[in-house]
Amino acid sequence: MNSAVELLAAARNDTCDIYRAIKNATGSITKNEEKLLCAGVRCRLSKTDVPSLSQSVAAASITAAYKVYFAPDQDVQAGDTLIVTRLGQTFECTAGEPFPYNLNKVVKVTVKKIT
Repeated sequence: MNSAVELLAAARNDTCDIYRAIKNATGSITKNEEKLLCAGVRCRLSKTDVPSLSQSVAAASITAAYKVYFAPDQDVQAGDTLIVTRLGQTFECTAGEPFPYNLNKVVKVTVKKIT
């Protein structure tokens, strides 16, 4: 592996299923349905900061920021649901606005659930 593209591709050792809300019209009723767009897409989930602890009167919560790195030509849009599998854990995320670079596409995500 000599090129930067190959090195980045090798680092994408997580997998992602991408779901997109598609409008489905039945008669006069239109509703959004999530459809699987791509399955098993190679990616890299990364924590972008140290988790922070917030304390309220009722409960404490921990928040952390995450990003997902894709190949530059991967079709992913803001609002897509991403199911990322990393080291045996599954992260259900909502995609933010993708930011393309020459060698990869970076997407900030909001993690909804970790199992």
